[in-house]
Amino acid sequence: ASPFLQRFVPLAAVCAANMVNIPLMRQSELLDGVIVSDENNIQVTQSKYAAIKGISQVVFSRIVMCTPSLVLLPLLMERLEKKPFMMRYGRFLNPPLQVLLSGLTLMVMVPLGCALFDQTCSISVDKLKVMDKDRYDEVKAKYGDNMPQTLYFNKGL
Repeated sequence: ASPFLQRFVPLAAVCAANMVNIPLMRQSELLDGVIVSDENNIQVTQSKYAAIKGISQVVFSRIVMCTPSLVLLPLLMERLEKKPFMMRYGRFLNPPLQVLLSGLTLMVMVPLGCALFDQTCSISVDKLKVMDKDRYDEVKAKYGDNMPQTLYFNKGL
C-alpha cells in the first residue's frame, strides 16, 4: 500500500476495535437487556433492543470522537514534513507536535461526541413490540390499556 494509505491504518484499527470491544464489554446488556423506565422513572422491564440501540450509539460516537485526529493529523503532518523547518528538526518536533495536536482535537471532539446522543434515550413501545416481543408482553401485562407510549433508558458511555 502507498505511504499515504498507510497513514490511515490506525483509523481502521480504532474503528474495528470499537466495534468489537464495546459490545464485548457490555455483552451482559446484550444478553439480559437494559432497564427501561416510564416517564415517571419507574422501572418497567429490561430490553435487549434498548441495549442494542444504546451500544450502537456509543460505538458511533466513539468513532466520531477519534476520527478527526486520525484523519486530519496524518494529512497535516504529511504537509508539514515537507517544510524545510520540519525536514531539519522533524525528528525532534514530530512526536510532541503529534501529541499536542491529538490532544487539542480530542479536547474538542470528546464533548461533541458525547453530545451526539442524549444520555437518556427513548424507545417507542410499538418498536418494542416488533423488536422485543416478550418484553412488550411483560409491559402490556403490567400496564394493560394504560401502557406508556415511550420508554426511557440510559445508553451508557
